[in-house]
Amino acid sequence: MNPNNTSFLKYKNNPIVKGTFILTFAGILTRIIGFFFRIFLSRCIGAEGIGIYQLIFPIQAICYSLCTSGYELSISKLVASAHAKNQKSSMQILKTGLMMSLSVSVIIAMFVYFNNEFISTRILAEERCKNLIRWMSITIPLASIHSCICGYYLGIKKASVPAWSQLIEQCTRVLSIWIIIQICYEKGIAITAETAVIGSFIGEIFSVLYTVYCISNADKQMKQTVIPLPKTNYFNKIFKLSLPLTLNRLMLSIIQSIQSILIPFCLISYGLTSSEALSLYGICLGLVLPLIMFPGALVNSISLMLLPTIAEAEYSKDSSHISNTSDHTLKFCCLFGIYCAGIFVIFGNPIGVLLFNNATSGTYICILGFLCPFLYITATLASILNGLGYTHITFIHSVVTTLIQLFCTIILIPGIGIVGYLMGLLVSSIISSVSHYISAKKYVKFHIDAWNTFLIPTLTFVIFHLGINFINQFINCHSPIQEFMKMGLESCIITVIYLLVCHRCNYSKSSAKLHHIISEP
Repeated sequence: MNPNNTSFLKYKNNPIVKGTFILTFAGILTRIIGFFFRIFLSRCIGAEGIGIYQLIFPIQAICYSLCTSGYELSISKLVASAHAKNQKSSMQILKTGLMMSLSVSVIIAMFVYFNNEFISTRILAEERCKNLIRWMSITIPLASIHSCICGYYLGIKKASVPAWSQLIEQCTRVLSIWIIIQICYEKGIAITAETAVIGSFIGEIFSVLYTVYCISNADKQMKQTVIPLPKTNYFNKIFKLSLPLTLNRLMLSIIQSIQSILIPFCLISYGLTSSEALSLYGICLGLVLPLIMFPGALVNSISLMLLPTIAEAEYSKDSSHISNTSDHTLKFCCLFGIYCAGIFVIFGNPIGVLLFNNATSGTYICILGFLCPFLYITATLASILNGLGYTHITFIHSVVTTLIQLFCTIILIPGIGIVGYLMGLLVSSIISSVSHYISAKKYVKFHIDAWNTFLIPTLTFVIFHLGINFINQFINCHSPIQEFMKMGLESCIITVIYLLVCHRCNYSKSSAKLHHIISEP
């Protein structure tokens, strides 16, 4: 057989590569649909409507952190460990985690539903959020079921089910919102932010139906083919593992929620009216920030597949596989993050005008673009630390960096406006990535060549930036289509040159190690 074909098959069949590809494809497609639909939605309900819709996210994040994220990651890690030991107890782990998560989610959902008026008027200071909170509360148990089942499939490295559930949720959400909007247009009913929350509820229902169908079939097949093992109580294991993860997300969500609620008030203190503050809040957090997070679909997929892989290798005491996998994953995320940052900084202003018809949003895109390398590095290192069981470290780092964001919001926004919030995000992201790196370096032996991984790629984009600015002095575009075509051509040229530079700097030294990683089962 041709050696090149053998190498290709090893790449194709490697669970990290295969799972990352599937999750990335689903994530990018989902974000494309969601991003452009969000633009359509903003034109239907306005920037202020997007701001109102954005206000309920902090409450949703707190609820979800209590009953979804910690259990999902715990199930994923325990199932991966069971898989490494060649045990067939993964379904028992899922059922125990699902029971724990669902019990908590039902209690939280009932509390939020019956206290929606207090939350909307006293906490969010926006009475129009009342109905939105009602609909959101109903999605909490559904999200709990969905996340636990996805955690199971990520643990066994079968990424197709989480990927399809993600696509189904987004497609049904968008389709249902579009249908509701058309009905409202025909009947002359005002379109509000409540439409978006109803669509999210419908999307969650279809996603849960799909995941439950998949796990039911898997459970039936397992009962028919597998010899039953003695029942083990996984309650304590899941509780001990999920507690720091849940506290991490909970503390993070609470602080971020306080910050999100304070932002409109701080903008009013800066001198904006209530309507202007909500509009700016909606543009920045509802439109610009999702755009910046858009390329993160690839890194999120890597992180989701990395955690069970590290957990499995850690149980098998395969330190070389942990080191090699961490080394190359981190290097890729650095290079990809610098690329995304460069693209956003260079093309931020025309992107803001073309997509949002707002020159100010272009400035925000340029500033937030610098977040990409640090966000991606942090996500990768957090998965490595969590996979090794050091969840308390990521918890401490997350709390500290989020407190820094909160401090910047309270101190800087009243003085310099929304730019203070953006500066807080950037500073806290840098501190988070550095602290994660220092901690991970204590437990994992990996080496990152700062010259080839950071300096040369960054200098390459500085040259790109200067060159594009010089060329644009002699080129005038008279229509959005011309501007889009010019930007597309420039970005393609930049991408090709950047790939050649990265290949020249990194591939020759690491190809042997990378081949070794892919060759491992």
